[in-house]
Amino acid sequence: MSIPKLVPEVRTMVLCFVNREAADIATRQLYRILEVADQDGFTWGRGVRFWRTIVLSTLGVTQFSYFEYLREMSLDSLQSALNHVQHDTVLRQLFFEEPMRKFLVLGRHRHTQPAEPLTLQDFNSVLSQPELDLDTEAIIRKCVESISRYVKQHARIALVRLAAFSILLRGILPTCLSALGTLESLEVGPGPCLGRQEALAIKEHCPKFSRLTCYMCLDNHTNFISELHPNTLQEFKIYMHQDRELSIHTLAALADHTKLLRHLSLSGLSESAIKYIHTLGSCPALETIHLSHANTVPVNRPIMTAEEQYTVGKWLNTCQGLRQLSFYRIPDAFHILHIVLQSPDIHLEKLSIVNARLPAGDDEWLLAGIWSALGRQQQLSSLKLECLDSPNKRLIISKHPKLVDAICGLYHLTCLRIAYADVSSEDIIRIATALPGLEELLFGGDTYGPQILQPLGKLSRLAMLEIRARTQFTYGNLWEFAQTLYSVGNRGIQLVLLRQTPLLTGDEEWELETFFTDTLEGTLIITYTT
Repeated sequence: MSIPKLVPEVRTMVLCFVNREAADIATRQLYRILEVADQDGFTWGRGVRFWRTIVLSTLGVTQFSYFEYLREMSLDSLQSALNHVQHDTVLRQLFFEEPMRKFLVLGRHRHTQPAEPLTLQDFNSVLSQPELDLDTEAIIRKCVESISRYVKQHARIALVRLAAFSILLRGILPTCLSALGTLESLEVGPGPCLGRQEALAIKEHCPKFSRLTCYMCLDNHTNFISELHPNTLQEFKIYMHQDRELSIHTLAALADHTKLLRHLSLSGLSESAIKYIHTLGSCPALETIHLSHANTVPVNRPIMTAEEQYTVGKWLNTCQGLRQLSFYRIPDAFHILHIVLQSPDIHLEKLSIVNARLPAGDDEWLLAGIWSALGRQQQLSSLKLECLDSPNKRLIISKHPKLVDAICGLYHLTCLRIAYADVSSEDIIRIATALPGLEELLFGGDTYGPQILQPLGKLSRLAMLEIRARTQFTYGNLWEFAQTLYSVGNRGIQLVLLRQTPLLTGDEEWELETFFTDTLEGTLIITYTT
């Protein structure tokens, strides 16, 4: 049988002298790699070959059933490949070479459409045109229909995740969803509109569906959520555009899915949605929650009354399985956190508070209670604090000794990020000494001397160290630091020094970079102030 032009790695495997079972395993491994590869990493020739191979496999003309091995599929990557096909005669010839000829659909803007199928000569003549008006939407539809027919005839389908962002895919989703009985996760952008038709397709054909990610929540998306079977969703994420807000209507629709909801991420929340987040009701399975305020609202003033803060905090306390809590641009974050951490049933593993102000004035007394309660979260492995002490004023850690006490007592902490803060050298030395298991450390301050390098160099598991402040590290200091890292077995560390004043010659910096790369198997990045 003739072998179609495949992704080069696949063609090599098909032609090699191995038994079919070995080749079958090899192609599975290859496509698992291709699924997670960054689309920008493809040359477009490779991407076009990839999609040609996938579609051909649904026609049954390839030696291996490549589509069966895919676990994730992005219809937008198919559209991107076709956009390049439209403007590149070589890629066009490649993609539409037989038996893909029947997938060619000329654009709607052509003055004349052929009354009969093109002859081979006319077909080649059309493909050789410098610019060809293709009906991309119709071609994608043909590909999806081929996939749908294939899926109906084969039970061994691995695909569990579908992504669609382009507006061109708006009318294609129901067909695709109806065919993918194994689908578990759907990711959509502002283009494809989710509504009743898409929800019905999932209800009837996708019994395992449980995860939804939207990069804009429109009214019809809310209707889609309402139309699903109750308690379908176990994971729900929304990323709103800067000028849009997530309303309480979405919360009302989501309330029908809280029994099994495990992961919840809501960005772009309006003020009213934040205040009424508790109307979701009981979420007994909730493990992860991320709440983000709309960018249209400043964070330098509270938006809740004390009663509203208490209500939201108490609602979070009812989520006794909560392991990850994240606030972004929530002005009342610390007031809510004070209530949450009072519960003996809350055992957080990750806590993140970004772009929030510390309580001040009459509420400043809350901080002592927060820091003390934080120290009791002994399961905490990740802590991220990026907040302001007052408008445009960085958090000065030395003013909060109980915070440092709490951090030093979190013995399972592996990630500590305290950016936009002034951390003294003494506090860094104390933290590095108390937490030998640190893997990621990010901090800033005024100016750091070489004395902090000695305890930091003893952190054998440290994979990322980022210092956002001027340092007085000489070549000798950094060379000794690198040698200490090597002696404790640290490999793969990434050291980032930002906003430095030049203290190294070009040769010294090159020698240090080479040692970090070749010996420590890591990287050294230094940026300088202008």
